[in-house]
Amino acid sequence: MPVSLVNIFYDSLSFATATSAWTNSDLTSLAPDGWYSEVGIFRRQYLGVLGPVQTCPSCILSCGAAVSGVGTVGTYALDFSLGTDIGAVVVKFLPSNIPDKATWTYDGVSASEYSSQSEGYLQGVVGQIAAGTACGITNALGSSGATFSGTSYIYDTALAGFIDTGVASNMGPYTNAAAGGVALTTSAPGECFMVIPKPLSSPGSMSMLIEGPCSGTGWNIEIFCPRQLQSFSVGNMGGSCGVTGRDMYYCSVDPTSDGTSAVIAVNDWVFTDPNGVNKFGAGEFPITMSATNYCITVGTDGVVTALTACSGSCV
Repeated sequence: MPVSLVNIFYDSLSFATATSAWTNSDLTSLAPDGWYSEVGIFRRQYLGVLGPVQTCPSCILSCGAAVSGVGTVGTYALDFSLGTDIGAVVVKFLPSNIPDKATWTYDGVSASEYSSQSEGYLQGVVGQIAAGTACGITNALGSSGATFSGTSYIYDTALAGFIDTGVASNMGPYTNAAAGGVALTTSAPGECFMVIPKPLSSPGSMSMLIEGPCSGTGWNIEIFCPRQLQSFSVGNMGGSCGVTGRDMYYCSVDPTSDGTSAVIAVNDWVFTDPNGVNKFGAGEFPITMSATNYCITVGTDGVVTALTACSGSCV
């Protein structure tokens, strides 16, 4: 069943009870007629009015699945079932060199930020600088106010692939790197890890939207089921070597991993809780791993920026 999840607003607290879908938050511009969905609820808009609620179980993927996308300019929507387990949902997004943007939505919260082993913290549209420039997207200017028109696709598990919804998609404009709209790198960023907090048993599903504003888009995404993050004990900011007392939870960004690792490394995500709700505060902290004392430095984005031998204290 063709549907769309992209960039719409509706006139109700719930999509199931909405009257119409709109393209702007002021609800002054009706979305094009076609199929739309939110967390497994599908409705067709015709002449500006949403029809009855329908379900499409063949369009819901289970966590643990990996999906690849290759194709034309457009948006690629996926829904994932997460079950009732609590914890952190780790996502691996591999955008290759052509710029793409991955956005997760869970329990009313959306984010498009990642960390990769080679590049560290990234957000927004990610990919190679050269490929972005060819597409009209740069770190300095973003998309220079331009938008990108394409096709809306949704993943159908029965077909094991994306289907054209028949609804147009509009992407951008993208702000520049300083504003968080893009983060293009000299080389392809490799596997980009995202962490989605799931501290409660419900909601039990989430959505992913991949934006491919440039021709030749190609990417892979893998969603791991919720689990408690690993941890090490760390000390106070600027504290003495070997003196620890509180937990630092982490998600590895080793591209060969599922987010788990025996030790914390540079560019890993770190949090104050096992569900990945709160990022660890910035600073330098003493930590002991494998019987060795280190100073671990955390940036303002909750990503490890340095790991050095500790001598005396971490100041």
